Amino acid sequence: MNLTTLTNPALINLQTTFASRDEAIKALAEQLDQQGKLNDKEEYLAAVFAREEHGATALGEGLAVPHGKTDAVKEAAFAVATLKEDVQWPGIDEDEMEDVNLIFLIAIPNAEAGSTHMHLLTALTSTLIDDEVREAALNATTADEILAIFDEQSEEEAPAPAVEPVAEPVPAAAAPVAKEEPQGFFGKVASWFKG
Repeated sequence: MNLTTLTNPALINLQTTFASRDEAIKALAEQLDQQGKLNDKEEYLAAVFAREEHGATALGEGLAVPHGKTDAVKEAAFAVATLKEDVQWPGIDEDEMEDVNLIFLIAIPNAEAGSTHMHLLTALTSTLIDDEVREAALNATTADEILAIFDEQSEEEAPAPAVEPVAEPVPAAAAPVAKEEPQGFFGKVASWFKG
């Protein structure tokens, strides 16, 4: 997924400061609204805060990915903020707060809840799990630098040329392989898609 198609320089905030999680979410939602991505900002905010109550969106490593899926979203988009000073955010461990310095607020219309939502979360988290990419984002001084990071990652994820598959015989009595549940960072992301 090409992440640059879902944001623009007006939705990228560098070295900014927020007093709280709620202030950050409201400010980024205002930008999404100003860019014409929302039908109803208040309904969208209600969906984001309801999602926050459902479970933590701070994923560790200073990253938070709050998101809302609702008909109040006109088109899928996200806003970004890198922070001068960390903001406290409820973490994966319910009793602990995490220091967050990189926020991606995602807006998804209900009609795209299964497709765009999953692809966007996967693309963002798999891109930002890389320490060097996250560090480059935090050190960016222009919106174009952030867009270049996403563009570069999209190029690296481009599908390989098609290769003719080679059929291998499968033993008739092959036992199904138990699927191992993902742990840590990816386990948290995977939990968003269950049930």
